[in-house]
Amino acid sequence: MKSSEWCNSVLLDSLIADFADHPGLPDALWQAAEKYYNHAFRHEKEGRDAKAREYFTKVITLGQRIREQSPASRVTVETHLITGECYRRLGQYLKAIEYFQKVVDDWPDYKYACNAQCIIGECYEKLRNSGALPESEANQLIEQAYQAVIEKYPDCSLAGHACLKLAWPNFKKGRWAEAATYFELFVQKRPDDPRSSRVLYDLGQAYEKMGELDRAVEIYRIFLEIAEPGDPRMKSVKTQLEKLKGVQK
Repeated sequence: MKSSEWCNSVLLDSLIADFADHPGLPDALWQAAEKYYNHAFRHEKEGRDAKAREYFTKVITLGQRIREQSPASRVTVETHLITGECYRRLGQYLKAIEYFQKVVDDWPDYKYACNAQCIIGECYEKLRNSGALPESEANQLIEQAYQAVIEKYPDCSLAGHACLKLAWPNFKKGRWAEAATYFELFVQKRPDDPRSSRVLYDLGQAYEKMGELDRAVEIYRIFLEIAEPGDPRMKSVKTQLEKLKGVQK
């Protein structure tokens, strides 16, 4: 440890010891935690992974100290959120889920609770992809996490993202009705999203597979209205529309 870092550590220990009962202590420690987190993020961005891990660990330690000293502090929720993010950055996804879940359970109205709920789904995806959780178990937990985003936070900007996290896996597995439900919900929530043309294309296919040809035609027409002129799917959609018109007659 460099001398400057040792000094900082000693100063923090002294601060905690001397001002344990001071109402401003949690805020002071939180400012230190934010500073360490910014250092960690910068090191990570610049490829200094070992240094980033060192600072992420410092933030985790400070967060724990804040919660121990002042469990009812106004920054308690922030310490849970940033601790969860640090564990996620360190690849400790189960620990990250623990803290994000605490935010969702204990502070459901917190402004970043929706983000925490969404990240839980992403952490379960990481655990599945790494083999740390069996695929069947992980898939169920992933689905539950993203469904919770939609149900608990319908107006959150991430609700559309959650819809696609549920729609595309169902689409790939041929679960057309489930996929269509989430695609439709995405279009309602994010009508101007850049991904809308792809979503409409897949949605039209899902309705075709279900035999709902009138709805498929309607969706394909909307796709043609919003797709970029050079979209390679336009030709196939136009051809498919002609076929569907013939079937409908």
